[in-house]
Amino acid sequence: MTFIGKLFVMLNLAISLLMAAAAFGLYAGGIDWTDRQAKAGQPAGKMFELRKEIEDVLAQLPVAENTWKSARTDLLVREDRRRDERAWYDAEMARITTGKEQVKRVDRAAVKGPEFGARPKLGDRTLPFNLLPAEDANGQPLMTRDFYAEKMVEHQKKNRDVRDVLAKRVKEDEDLTRLLVGDKEGDPEPRLRGLRRQLVEERIKRQGIVDEKGITESLQINVAVESELVLKRLDALDERIRELLAYLKKRHKVDEPAKGR
Repeated sequence: MTFIGKLFVMLNLAISLLMAAAAFGLYAGGIDWTDRQAKAGQPAGKMFELRKEIEDVLAQLPVAENTWKSARTDLLVREDRRRDERAWYDAEMARITTGKEQVKRVDRAAVKGPEFGARPKLGDRTLPFNLLPAEDANGQPLMTRDFYAEKMVEHQKKNRDVRDVLAKRVKEDEDLTRLLVGDKEGDPEPRLRGLRRQLVEERIKRQGIVDEKGITESLQINVAVESELVLKRLDALDERIRELLAYLKKRHKVDEPAKGR
């Protein structure tokens, strides 16, 4: 036998030993997928455990199913009630929105009596609250939204009327102020000069007249004084002329008639 043949024989032996060890390992540590029960020193098969878990779950299924059916029944009842309650609440919302009646509020207190009336019913059951007349923060009856909307429209109309009257009063005040103060200074038209400016101008004119009157009176006094002086001077001149004439007549025999005033 050649060397290569011996080599292949040894290689075949080694591979055979490795495969045998692997097979033994799989056999010794493999998972038992059978449904055999546990024995002394041997655990139960994997399928047996899984089947037992499935049986336990199936044993609890009726309890869960009964709980689910009960919850579903209660849910359906609550859904029916919710549908009826929604229709009732929609009707109540429409009642507090439209119309002109006093709205009512919900009172969950355990109060029952003829002054409050019987509790509202919804179908075959009684609602757990009373409906009492509602009031606003000032203790006044609380009305519907349409009532307040109508009131708001009325107040808006009154406000518009008041604003129009106020605008007219402001325009009138502006006109009177313009008439009193004036628009332009130095304008020849009296209306544009204003009453105050006209009064100032008239006061200035009156003061000018008073000043001119004072000046005229002083001039008149001066004229009167000068007139008296002139008259006295004329009298003195006349007296002097008479003296001269008398002297000429006496001294030179000149008979000249006296000329005077």
